[in-house]
Amino acid sequence: MGNAARVVDYLDDVEFVMSYAIPSNVSLEHVFRTEFLQMVRNTTKPILFTSDNGEDSRNIIEMAAVVAGGKENLRQKPFVVNFTQPTPPLQYSADGVAKMLACADESISRSHHSRPDAGRQFSCHDGRHMCSVVG
Repeated sequence: MGNAARVVDYLDDVEFVMSYAIPSNVSLEHVFRTEFLQMVRNTTKPILFTSDNGEDSRNIIEMAAVVAGGKENLRQKPFVVNFTQPTPPLQYSADGVAKMLACADESISRSHHSRPDAGRQFSCHDGRHMCSVVG
């Protein structure tokens, strides 16, 4: 995962890095934090991160704040976005809602995607604004 993030760092046409695999050499409760750690250690590009639940999102946001030099610095110059999606048909689990609330509490952007079987839609939220495109 770290090597892939390093490769992306050298690709001028790629503007961000996102987790593309789940590490199998760590316990399930540390999977998403491990992914984030590998990405943040190996790229200077913005990171689209995934998480398991609200607590996991909060832990990753805290990690990002440490890298940024504090929560206020992270708010002023964000480099992370949390990837979230509902379960079809556009239903949210308690974990999904907790992830969204964690991001809202810390003014962290979310990249929200509905599932293809629920219709084509792309939504983005930056802590203040919501953008949605339906096709």
